[in-house]
Amino acid sequence: MNTTKTVYNRLFSKKTELETHKIELANVKDINNAINAYKEAETQITVAESFYKQSKKAFEEFENTWSEYSARKSFAEESLKKGKSFEKEINEIEKTAKDLGLDVKQIKGYQEYLKLKSNIEKEFQKINKFKYPAK
Repeated sequence: MNTTKTVYNRLFSKKTELETHKIELANVKDINNAINAYKEAETQITVAESFYKQSKKAFEEFENTWSEYSARKSFAEESLKKGKSFEKEINEIEKTAKDLGLDVKQIKGYQEYLKLKSNIEKEFQKINKFKYPAK
């Protein structure tokens, strides 16, 4: 019976050693998997940082051009108001021409004035509808 007991003790002790080695091998595999996951995270962080820098640069450029757009739109609006301020005088010219029996279209610059006024008002309405894209 002692012999059997000794044999069982040896078998179980060797099995335990093998199980320990299996656990150690599994732990090494887990470590390698974790290392690979962290390396992938490191790569993705680097790529994300690069895209952030590109986005920030593009956004700063956009902000500058949007500010320039706003300023130019204000200048255009002021010029448009200035042009409209002459409508009273132009109406007087039209009335005077009609009273004299003249065709107002024959007055030098009148046709150009009408065409420009119409085009500019349409164009201003178009750019006035532009919205800040980030809102």
